[in-house]
Amino acid sequence: MQDPLLQQVQQQRYSTFTNFKEGGFEAIEKGDYKEAKSLLTRAADLANDLSYRETDKELSKLYADNSEKLSELVEEKLAEETSHVKRLLREQKRCFNAALDACSKNDLKTAKAYFEEARLGALTIASVIRDTDFKIRYKNLADEISKVLKTQVLTKTDIEKKFKEVDASVKKTTMKDVIGLDDVKEEVYYKVYRPLMQPNVAQKYKIEPGSKMLLYGPPGTGKTHIARAIAGTIDANFYVINCQDLIGPYLGESSKKIDELFEQIKNDDRAIIFFDEFDAIASKRIGGGDSINGEMARVVTTLLTKIDGFNKDNEGKMLMLVAATNKPWALDPAILRGGRFDTQIYVGTPNYDARRAMIEKAFEGVPVTEDFSVDALAKALDGYGGGDVVSVCEKIRLEAYKKATNNDGEIVKVSAADCKKGLARQRNAITPKMLREFEEFKNQDGSTSKLI
Repeated sequence: MQDPLLQQVQQQRYSTFTNFKEGGFEAIEKGDYKEAKSLLTRAADLANDLSYRETDKELSKLYADNSEKLSELVEEKLAEETSHVKRLLREQKRCFNAALDACSKNDLKTAKAYFEEARLGALTIASVIRDTDFKIRYKNLADEISKVLKTQVLTKTDIEKKFKEVDASVKKTTMKDVIGLDDVKEEVYYKVYRPLMQPNVAQKYKIEPGSKMLLYGPPGTGKTHIARAIAGTIDANFYVINCQDLIGPYLGESSKKIDELFEQIKNDDRAIIFFDEFDAIASKRIGGGDSINGEMARVVTTLLTKIDGFNKDNEGKMLMLVAATNKPWALDPAILRGGRFDTQIYVGTPNYDARRAMIEKAFEGVPVTEDFSVDALAKALDGYGGGDVVSVCEKIRLEAYKKATNNDGEIVKVSAADCKKGLARQRNAITPKMLREFEEFKNQDGSTSKLI
């Protein structure tokens, strides 16, 4: 029978490897090839290391195979994809800058020619990059260039101001953009927003602006979106930390990165540090002499020290820690004690009204047939995360769009049949078993052990 401690160590190693690997593939889907290359390289290096250290022959072979395949992917496909996107970005920027230069020289004809090239380049980038924020940004850029092309007077200063405003509007998200999740909004309202708006009242009740908040729930329910919305609502600098990136290959490196991170935020008056995949650096500490376990224990200890000292010497500032995890039961119990991440908010699947609102927003202005039913689609998506609801709607629109493009651009309305196809193409990542586990975690009496 296998030693339970050894089995746990193997599971931890495999989980770390899988997180790097899956994160890399997700980055490819979003078109973020730089991030994909970084994550997949780390996955390949870790797999190569574990192939020699792993005593189990099957696991050793699995790591060796993965190391070889991932290395090939990074060297061949990713290099090609990254190069292609970079070329598009460079060319679009070149045309845009050339248009601005022509404006400064009052050469209207040349400026308009370069603006047209920049507009087409922005549309091409929007179609190639899968990251939603970049799609919106470059689509908006193309729309704004179209408006510029219709004007008779072009000045470099006015144009630069115009495009700066477009970029800022794309990035900002507020709590008004969060659909449903009223309990989360209420918590943020009274713990973050109100203390800033009415500091005198907050002081009387010894309520300090900011807090340490843990968002937990199934994947794709909008935890990152909520954290961004909090920052946008209070106009705070927003630091997104993928906790996998804090895990260094050398002893002591992870603790050093955490030290540097907390030191950096001291310069801000309003800031939020958002820890994504928090369990990667805050998991339960395991005894034993294994170097990986020892390093992770040091990381957790460093993190606890920083959390305890956070915001103590920052009077008049609004600094906040927000962490997100899909595995709250894996967190070290000390992380969840009073004064640390004791504000724990469950971010579950959207209810019927929230799903309906998401669907209405997704199909606003989109032509639909009489048999298309928002109510029927909202019911069919019961149990899906917010991200999956949005993804299904995109797949449904794509069905009608494909028919329209194959029909000389003639408008084809979205139908109930398209809904059926879109639903069939989207697997629900949230299982009933997963929801039961979160429900059990919510109802436990202070224990952070996972209930099966």
